Amino acid sequence: MCEKRNNEIVRRILLELENAKEPMPLLLCQFLDFPKLDEELLKLYIERLLELNFIEVEGNNTYQITWDGHDFLGFSKDPIIWKAANQVAGNLSLECFISILKDLMFWKARKLAEEFSKKT
Repeated sequence: MCEKRNNEIVRRILLELENAKEPMPLLLCQFLDFPKLDEELLKLYIERLLELNFIEVEGNNTYQITWDGHDFLGFSKDPIIWKAANQVAGNLSLECFISILKDLMFWKARKLAEEFSKKT
């Protein structure tokens, strides 16, 4: 049985790479707080993040985060937006989740801009 995609794992992989000073391997032992994650599933996450251009291979099984990966992390920093995107996306594809997350952040930015323009 295939596990439902866990967006927290996606975010965690990107955070690991963002915090690294140089390209690094992604090993299962880094994600022990996700007990359902195994080697095969981690490989699937890595493949998917490579396809989305969120990460790139930099050497022999070492990876680094890309600008698109940094953008995703930027969109995911607001806990209310993150929670809402997870609820709305449900079992939709990762691309749909990303689109919803971006839309919610743009909506928030627009609301903040409107509030700012009313004050000036």
